[in-house]
Amino acid sequence: MPSLTDLIGNYFNLQNTIIEAKIAGKDADFGCDISSLEFDASTNGEASICTVRWISDCYTYDELELRESFSTVQIGAKFEVSAGYYGVDGSAYLAEIFSGFVFSFSLDIKDNVSYLEVSGMDAKLWMMANKFTQFKSSEQTYSKIVQDIENKYSSKFSGATIDISSEPTSIRPGLHQNDESDFDYLRRIADITGSLFYVVDGEFMFTPIQANGYEQIVIEPICRINEEKFIKKVTFTSNIVGIPKSVSASFTKDEEYNSTTTSEVSSSSNIGSGSTADGLTNNISDNNIIKIFDSSLNSPDCAKLVAQAEYSKRAVNLVKCEVVCEFLPDVKIGASAAMSGFGDIIDNEYIITSLNHKYDGNNFRTTIGLSSDAFS
Repeated sequence: MPSLTDLIGNYFNLQNTIIEAKIAGKDADFGCDISSLEFDASTNGEASICTVRWISDCYTYDELELRESFSTVQIGAKFEVSAGYYGVDGSAYLAEIFSGFVFSFSLDIKDNVSYLEVSGMDAKLWMMANKFTQFKSSEQTYSKIVQDIENKYSSKFSGATIDISSEPTSIRPGLHQNDESDFDYLRRIADITGSLFYVVDGEFMFTPIQANGYEQIVIEPICRINEEKFIKKVTFTSNIVGIPKSVSASFTKDEEYNSTTTSEVSSSSNIGSGSTADGLTNNISDNNIIKIFDSSLNSPDCAKLVAQAEYSKRAVNLVKCEVVCEFLPDVKIGASAAMSGFGDIIDNEYIITSLNHKYDGNNFRTTIGLSSDAFS
C-alpha cells in the first residue's frame, strides 16, 4: 500500500518532466519536444482519451521533420504514452499513462509555426465502429453477453476482467442489441447491472462498483518539493439528495390475477466505512422509495439485480473528493485510494472514478476524482 509520501520519494530528487509517445511501436518525437498533453479516464463507460501536441518553429530542420513525419501517422495505429521525470543524474523514471489507438490527428500551420496534434482512444474505439441488431436468448447471462462481445475485440485488449455481482441465471427478456454499437450495448448493460465499465493499462474491465486489484494509494496532506506543496487542492463534498430510503423493482407474475413479485434493497456495496447512505436516511420520508415496474423482468433475482444496481449507482455519489496535485503517473483508474490525515470525516476509502493528467508546457498536474458510498 504505497502512500503519497512513498510515491513522492520516487520523485523528490527528480527534475524536469519527461513525456514519451510511441505510434505503431516507434518513438514519435517528430524532431521536436512535446508541447502539451491531456489524458482523461473514468469508470462510467466513457472511453479514455489522450491528446498530445508538438510545436515546431518554421524554417528549421525540426519544422521540416515535423511536417514530413505527419504523413507517417495512421488512424488505428497503436498509440502509447509514458510520462515521468528526469533525475539529476540523467536517469529517467517513467510510467505508462495511456495505451490505445490513434483516432484523429491534424497538422496546423499558422504564423510560421507548425502544430501537430495526435489523439488516441482506448480499445473501446473498435467497439464504436459498427451498429448491430441481434436477438439474445433470455437463457444467457449478462456476463456471457459481455464476454462474447469482449472476445470479438480481445486482440485489442491486454486482458479482461468481467464480474457481475449477484447476477441472475438468465437476462431479462427482450434485452436485444437494437441497432446500436457494441460499445453502446455494453454501456446499457452496465447501467442495468450497476457495473463499472472502463479500460486500465489496456485491460477491459466490467465489474461491480468496487475497487479493482491495483495497489491502493494513500493520499496525505503533506509533502513539499522545493518548498512547493505537492498537493494543490482538495475538495470534499457529500450529498444525500437523490438517495432513497430503498429501491423496489417489481413485475407482473400472473396477468390473470394481476399479481406482482417485488424485490427491495436499501443498502449499497459499502466502499468505505462509517456512515453509509442507507444509514443516513433516517430523516428522509418513508415515502421516498424508488419503485421500478418493469414487465420485462421475469424473476425475483432479475428484479433484485435491477433494484440493487439503481441503489448502488445513487449511493456511490454520496461522497466525492477531488485531489489536484503535481503529476503523479502511478495512479490507476478504478483503483482504491485512502485519504489519510485530512480529518475524521474525509479520511476513508474511495474508488478512483476519474483521472486527468494535464501538461501545458510549464506545469504538469494530476486531478484524481474519488467516490464512496460512506464517510467515517
